[in-house]
Amino acid sequence: GTDRWLLAAGFLAHGYSVNETDQAKLDEVTADLIEAKKTMLAFDDTTFYSKLVSGEATLVHAWDGWCNYGIAENADIRFIVPAEGSDLWVDTMVVLKASKNKDGAFKFINYILDANNHRWAAENILYKVPNQAAMEGLSADMIAQYPNMGMTP
Repeated sequence: GTDRWLLAAGFLAHGYSVNETDQAKLDEVTADLIEAKKTMLAFDDTTFYSKLVSGEATLVHAWDGWCNYGIAENADIRFIVPAEGSDLWVDTMVVLKASKNKDGAFKFINYILDANNHRWAAENILYKVPNQAAMEGLSADMIAQYPNMGMTP
């Protein structure tokens, strides 16, 4: 969840995996982040976008798609990955074993994963999608405006 995402930067700063589970390391990173909070405007996953676009914040820990929303409003905004690295994520869809309409669920997933539909989603939500054919269909102008759309893991 979100708490884990916010801890990732602390784990990476210590050279730990973002998937670290050792309680002593978790406590160490938590203490560091609590100390760092004293010098921060905010430490969350909900207000960073508006603070970045308004100019109230000049640096945020954010998802790339949210940065694209900001870039759409302010071309000076940039998305970067620190030298220490970052986490890698992807939204997923599942069909539960107990689903009453598995056929409909699979049809919906196949519809979304169709390259044209998935490309439309990338163009409209400004997030990369895990579909190579869809991403290859994005225009050069879009990649130029939102360079992180062309980033690979």
